[in-house]
Amino acid sequence: MYKKIYQYNWQWNIQSNPFEFWPYISDTNRFNRDIQLPKVEIIKDKNLSYARRRLRFQKYGITVEWIEEPFEWVYPYTYRVTRNYIKGPFTSIIIEVILEPQKSGTRLTYKTTILPKNIIGNLAAYIQVGVMTKSQIENVIISYDKQIQKSRSFPKTPVKMTNVALQRLELLKQDLLDLKLAKDLVDRLVRYIEVGDRLELGRIRPYKLADEWGKDRRQLLELCLQSTRLGLLEFQWQLICPMCRGAKMTSQSLAGVVSTAHCDTCNLDFKTEFDKSVELTFRPNHTIRPIEFTTYCMAGPGVTTHIYCQQLLKPVEKRKIEPELKKGLYRLRIFGEIKGEPINIGKNGVHTLNLSNTTKRVQLYILETMLWSDQASTAADVTSLQVYRDLFAREALRRNEQIIVGSLTIVFTDLKGSTQLYQQIGDAVAFGLVLNHFDILKDAISKEGGSIVKTIGDAVMAVVQHPVSAVKAMIEAQYGQKEPIILKAGIHYGPCIAVNLNDRLDYFGTTVNLAARLESLSSGKDLVISDKIKKDPGVSEYLKKLRNLNVVPFTAQIKGFEGVDYKLWKVEKK
Repeated sequence: MYKKIYQYNWQWNIQSNPFEFWPYISDTNRFNRDIQLPKVEIIKDKNLSYARRRLRFQKYGITVEWIEEPFEWVYPYTYRVTRNYIKGPFTSIIIEVILEPQKSGTRLTYKTTILPKNIIGNLAAYIQVGVMTKSQIENVIISYDKQIQKSRSFPKTPVKMTNVALQRLELLKQDLLDLKLAKDLVDRLVRYIEVGDRLELGRIRPYKLADEWGKDRRQLLELCLQSTRLGLLEFQWQLICPMCRGAKMTSQSLAGVVSTAHCDTCNLDFKTEFDKSVELTFRPNHTIRPIEFTTYCMAGPGVTTHIYCQQLLKPVEKRKIEPELKKGLYRLRIFGEIKGEPINIGKNGVHTLNLSNTTKRVQLYILETMLWSDQASTAADVTSLQVYRDLFAREALRRNEQIIVGSLTIVFTDLKGSTQLYQQIGDAVAFGLVLNHFDILKDAISKEGGSIVKTIGDAVMAVVQHPVSAVKAMIEAQYGQKEPIILKAGIHYGPCIAVNLNDRLDYFGTTVNLAARLESLSSGKDLVISDKIKKDPGVSEYLKKLRNLNVVPFTAQIKGFEGVDYKLWKVEKK
């Protein structure tokens, strides 16, 4: 064994501050690709614990295989990883990256410690790493820094599309424009598909992309759905682990979404929840631009952006860390354990945490925010959209599958005296008015990001994500009706269960049952809402601004919920 240790300590002064540069340098999957490392393959090994991984790649005909210790990092200043080799010319490599803020910009230090295994490793450490890899790392860091100063996005990679694919892309662009969709958004999406980085294109997140472009989130999500229907994009439902928040299962259809899933990384079984752990992402249709799924690094800090610190402590080891944290609620836990110590951070800035491993075994400490990213197009969001239900009407869960939705706003409406209406003005005329009433309802609900789940005769069940959106939609729908149509409506908010009913996505549960009963308490000249809806901050603020409406409290016993006096509210015209 070679005992010589190679230690490289490269430094660069960059213009970006640590917060700006962290998303780039911590995305080790992209970084390794950009410095021209080979793609890696994960090897299942049941003997590994504490997020260790067994990985391998091939380079110059040599198979390199190693056990990778979990990355350690403190946001946004440093990360470190150790690789112990099973096959290949090295015994071990330790990589550490440090970002030190300066008066102007950042001093970036890239440390590499190599223990060669043989003469080939000796040469590789000296020439491959010390000369060639250093040059590649320097070029990439400078490129990232320039791009941040220019547009705050990753540098574009050269793309060569076939003439047939380009022609097809142009035809699909025109199809989207024929649907009267926003031209600037269509142009930008098509251009993104044409020149975007394939690592990004493999998992397009509409909300995140909309934020980067300064565009409306729902508008871009609906454009992606329309693009999928036309064949420009493909969508994929991904099941997200609640701990590491990585995608653990992918399905091309909602029917492939299951109620429970397993995360190999966290060794955890988890329940699927529509509002958290099921996300819809997109990628280009393979006939336009095939995207090969390749991995260059499995677990850098950029994979789990909700984790601000991750530290591996030996038995009885103590360590002080100083992460930069935003105001909010965090959780300090040990890997493999769901519960942890809650930490309430009262202000933005650097905070000192003292970690102490009092056990006799290695422990991986994780500090993570309790907030979920709002940039995910969750199943709860997507399936609430009318455009989704119109375009993918047959997208439903597997039969007998029940998925937790989280909380949704459920709306029920019905027409007052519809039987008498048919008798008074005749079937044909009444039917035309009823159809028109459905159009008014659908437009009002769709405008607020909701959708009609089903119709039962003249009655409608609808779902909307946010209580205030449902209230706005129903007020507009009631105002939009003309005599002799009188619309009754009730709204409630709470947890639901998603199911497959008659091969359509439907919802059931106490929230749905109560909302259905509230509609019957409406006279048609008012909107009946539950106390939970009334107390929603968005609803309270909205109702205060409406001077032409009265909000009147009342109590009632509800059929099926006997023994309880429910506090309810009528929103009625003055």
